[in-house]
Amino acid sequence: MFKHVKRFDGQGNISEEDNGDYEVTPIDGVPFERRLTVGNRPLSDEEQLWEKERQTNFREELQRLRTETGDNEEDDEAIRFNRELAERYVFTLEQEEIYRNRPTYRVSFRPRSDELPVRRRIDYALNKARGTVWIDRETYEATRVEFELIDKVRLWWGMLGTINHARGSVDRRPVLDDTWVQVQFETYTDSRAVFKRTRRSEFRQWRNFQWIENKNKH
Repeated sequence: MFKHVKRFDGQGNISEEDNGDYEVTPIDGVPFERRLTVGNRPLSDEEQLWEKERQTNFREELQRLRTETGDNEEDDEAIRFNRELAERYVFTLEQEEIYRNRPTYRVSFRPRSDELPVRRRIDYALNKARGTVWIDRETYEATRVEFELIDKVRLWWGMLGTINHARGSVDRRPVLDDTWVQVQFETYTDSRAVFKRTRRSEFRQWRNFQWIENKNKH
């Protein structure tokens, strides 16, 4: 995976920038992004030690969370593509078109109402999102999603912060054995936590997919 992160100052100029390659591997069933490069160079010996420590901390934190909440606890930040998500929106078929050499349906979506349920933290943002989804005509898989917030999102009535603006896109395509996976993700957010404002963009691109042996298989 390639990852490129930018942070911007109040005038919109880049204040920080970081990019590099990562190897995404599962740790106890959860994807972990192990850093391989900084820019175009490999990690130094010291940076490799930091990565090993970060991986150890990731594993320990995962075990702690599972001990405290149990394996069935829902992730407050994960987007689940299910009926509950679909029922939040009104969908409109815009047209049929070719996207990445495949016939697709282009469908727009918007919130169904101003009074949608909030069960997890991510729902605050989902309830104020609109956008477009391209659906593969043959498989009915979502091949691209573009989204943006149509209003500010206050987290816990503003006590945890406010998302002033956010937009992004997700691209998917078939890879190994025609399995559809996410291959690109791009976002821009303008948020404020207490007195600190953060403007940040992130670009991720996945490539070189490989099957991983299931070590728990009997």
